[in-house]
Amino acid sequence: MAVSEQITTKPVLTENEASAVLRAARAKAAELGASMVIAVVDGAGMLKAFVRMDGSPSGAVEWTIDKAFTAASFGMPTHVLTEGVQSYPPVMASMASLPHVTLTPGGHPLVLGDTMVGAIGAGGGTTPDQDVIVAAAGVAALEAL
Repeated sequence: MAVSEQITTKPVLTENEASAVLRAARAKAAELGASMVIAVVDGAGMLKAFVRMDGSPSGAVEWTIDKAFTAASFGMPTHVLTEGVQSYPPVMASMASLPHVTLTPGGHPLVLGDTMVGAIGAGGGTTPDQDVIVAAAGVAALEAL
């Protein structure tokens, strides 16, 4: 069998898709009247699209990228991951010590078909619920494409 016959492909998050996710999330943040930071990463957790809206807190930049990285790494929303480990303090403490992993709400995986292709992180909202709502708007935009 030739090498090319062994290669399989899987869906990836394109630049256009990442931009659509970012635009939708940014629009939702604006609708909520929140200046936020929004990050979109690919399936490997590498930054693909990013915006720091005017007036958003600078401290939310790394934290938001970490939310997206965490959702991509674990394949689930960060708030769901947190709920899953809350009753296991040693696991929770271990996860909190991992580089770029956060257990804060606002990270959601991005899925095409049955393949996780990336994730979105939203941060800097006035409540954790705003972060979740803005990230969910990005997810919905990808699903609508």
